[in-house]
Amino acid sequence: MTLWFCYATATVAQTFRAEANPNPARTDRPIGVTYILEDAQPEQFIEPRFGPEFQVQGGPNYSSQTSIANGRTRKSWSASYWLLAERPGKYTIPSAAVRVGDKTIRAEAVSVTVQPGVAREDLRDAGEHFVRLEVSADTAYPGQQLLLDYVLYTTARQLNYDFNQLPDPANAYVRQVENFNDQPFAADIDGTQYTAKVIRREAIFPQQSGTLELEPATVRLSVPTGRYITRGFFRQPETINLRLQTERLNIPVLPFPDPPADFAGVAGDYQIDVRPDRRSLTTDESLRLRVAISGTGDPRRLEAPDLGLDRDFEVFDPTLVDEATFERGGRIEGRKQFDYLLVPKRAGVINLRPNLRYWSPDSLAYLTAKTRIQRIQVGAGSEGGDVDLPLLDAEQEPTLFTSADLRPREAWYPGSALFWILTLLPFLIATGMIGYDFYQKHQRLLGDAEAVVPLETQLLNTARAAATAGDTSQFYAALEQLLERTSTGNETPLMELRQRIELARYAGYVPQEEMAGDLRLAEEIAEM
Repeated sequence: MTLWFCYATATVAQTFRAEANPNPARTDRPIGVTYILEDAQPEQFIEPRFGPEFQVQGGPNYSSQTSIANGRTRKSWSASYWLLAERPGKYTIPSAAVRVGDKTIRAEAVSVTVQPGVAREDLRDAGEHFVRLEVSADTAYPGQQLLLDYVLYTTARQLNYDFNQLPDPANAYVRQVENFNDQPFAADIDGTQYTAKVIRREAIFPQQSGTLELEPATVRLSVPTGRYITRGFFRQPETINLRLQTERLNIPVLPFPDPPADFAGVAGDYQIDVRPDRRSLTTDESLRLRVAISGTGDPRRLEAPDLGLDRDFEVFDPTLVDEATFERGGRIEGRKQFDYLLVPKRAGVINLRPNLRYWSPDSLAYLTAKTRIQRIQVGAGSEGGDVDLPLLDAEQEPTLFTSADLRPREAWYPGSALFWILTLLPFLIATGMIGYDFYQKHQRLLGDAEAVVPLETQLLNTARAAATAGDTSQFYAALEQLLERTSTGNETPLMELRQRIELARYAGYVPQEEMAGDLRLAEEIAEM
């Protein structure tokens, strides 16, 4: 009997099934599809293959659960997806399979009925919407940085969005720009006033001449219908999902015209800086030259340039010592630092002025990034060698001597710079100490003054500053804290402002004129 019980416990039926919820579904609402394995953990999950009638909006998401009931432990495992059907009809959710030990268990397919969603004509406040891909230049050159903006145009006051599909161009290096100006702005298109906003920015660097093809991007909008849904004690705005698609973009990428021999192969705007580790040495010694190059072109294309110093130095292969990519002014910039080891071939004064030849898309010309002249004094080493006298070049001014130059540099005499520094230094120190003491007292007074400001006033000031800056999140967070500290006999304005805060939290963006109205309502509540 005991052996039979143990065998029955070890061979509990393992089931694998698929569920779709809701069923029936709607074209404007996602369908949750879950594959559930009972009393086992899979060693491998063989994913389903969804047909073109479904758009996968999320998943797979995996989870495991363990429960104990009547002394029995049960385990379950699941994989879930979110699907969206674009057209009404009857569809089949495909099967999936799992491997448990040496067995393969398959879940049966599930039928789902998809009904039409809310019709466009039923939307009272949905408005008009479209998304454009806007690029910073109509043509480009290999390695040039193109800024690609995803701009949403809408006439609705409130909506949410996310991306379903983004272009992945071939023969291009793409990097997302995180920091850019995403403040809404007004746009008039064919007589219709839109609120426009850059919702995503990418830096695209073409890798070769030809045509840069940008496939359409797909954006999903969640738009209020103007109606409300009551769930328990809560009343929420009803929304529908809209799918927007951009147009395809083709950008010509031109070859570099007649590149010169010293062209570095980069396009953009570049700077170069050179720093030697010493300014005097002998022909027996070596010089280490640090060359830093920064620019707006493709940072991966930048290589150590030929400095053209072979006439005066024996130049060894450069070494990359540092590289970085960062954002500045809403675009990507790169920087690389190279170390060059140089051994002088002759004695004398050698003028170093390495440069970088690059293509400027703005000027449509080859420009040269230059650094200031570095003068290196080279003395004869133990092996002797040719000695060149220091010569003035065209950029060097002759040195003029006056009678003041004949005074000993270390002499301390009345009227000299050292005399006045030592004379005035005690007075400057005393004045600085008095000023610093006054500054500390002033800061303490300011702190005391701020301490007596009521919290309600501070919250209103925070809300005003956030409204001026267009910071919706901080604005309504301050108003919500104000409501928590406010009690008045008239509950109507409190409920109205509380509803406005909930709508703003859901929408994510509120125009500044509406924020101004909510601020006036909060000021009235604070005065009650």
